[in-house]
Amino acid sequence: MGPEFLSDEPVVFVLDGDPTVYLALRSMGRSRGVRVEFYGSAEEYFQVCDPKQSGCVFVDLQVPGSGGMGLFERMSREAVHLPVVVMSARGDVAAVVQAMRAGALNYLQKPCGERQLAEALDEALRSSADHHQDTLDRLKVQRRLGRLTAGEKQVLDLLLGGLSNKEIAYQLKLSVRAVEARRSSMMGKMRARSLADLLRQAIGSRP
Repeated sequence: MGPEFLSDEPVVFVLDGDPTVYLALRSMGRSRGVRVEFYGSAEEYFQVCDPKQSGCVFVDLQVPGSGGMGLFERMSREAVHLPVVVMSARGDVAAVVQAMRAGALNYLQKPCGERQLAEALDEALRSSADHHQDTLDRLKVQRRLGRLTAGEKQVLDLLLGGLSNKEIAYQLKLSVRAVEARRSSMMGKMRARSLADLLRQAIGSRP
């Protein structure tokens, strides 16, 4: 999946049997330039769900169908990485703990105040934007790594293992100058400002 296939336009998905929260979020979304969509069940949402879409999900724990808690399992199974705000008229501690352990970003007890809802929306959109940018950065690094030669990748792997140029040269049966040349070429291809930057990119590109 390349960066060009990621959607930059966030969408707020509201999964609820009651459109009340959707109407409130739709008004807030307009002022933020964000589209808000309503689905009466988790099944309806997954019929149109796109794993590449950025945004967030507001779900009622009692949403018809598979139920709000079942949403997390299916999102994980289908590689949907959107922040989830759970809502429920139930405010018991057990429900909150269960939702948070399942991966919820926030928990709102209904009825939700306008300010509380707006704050949850802004937090979820920020979280989505951060994840979206992290994904783009990781894909860019992976594309740069793909330009490295087999020999350069060997040197990089050994650098990640903590070896010095001299130790790498000995292990690969190369001259120190040859290792330095591969390292210099790598730095250019990876657009790394320093060895630390090069290693940070390589480590951060891993799943």
